[in-house]
Amino acid sequence: MRRIIKPLLALLLLAGLVAVFLWRNASTPEPVDGLAVAVDQDGDTEVMRVILHDADQRVRWQGKGDDYLVDVRRDGGDVYHLIVVLVDERKRYRVNSTVRLEPGSRTVVANFGPETRVSQEGKVQISGGRRIIVELR
Repeated sequence: MRRIIKPLLALLLLAGLVAVFLWRNASTPEPVDGLAVAVDQDGDTEVMRVILHDADQRVRWQGKGDDYLVDVRRDGGDVYHLIVVLVDERKRYRVNSTVRLEPGSRTVVANFGPETRVSQEGKVQISGGRRIIVELR
């Protein structure tokens, strides 16, 4: 029986890793004018990834969807000014942020939600909220 269970578990683990890899790559849409926006779930938190492409050729990215507007401007070599407006049925959120990015890097620019707590270790814990991440590719 052990001869069957160990290879079966290894096969299931491998299939799970392949599925996660394919899901992560499939969840990133093709860029339009150098900008792609992907929305994923991380538990009960909605994660919006703003992905910037062609940074060697562009200094401005703009895009809009059904529930968001994005405007990004590069200032110099690695400083990016980001404005994201999120719209839902009850509220409108506007996030202004300035970040330093290098190719291949990602940075959390906003993390908010209806239930925000600070743990005893001083870490902020968000439940049922939204997170905005900007990536440079």
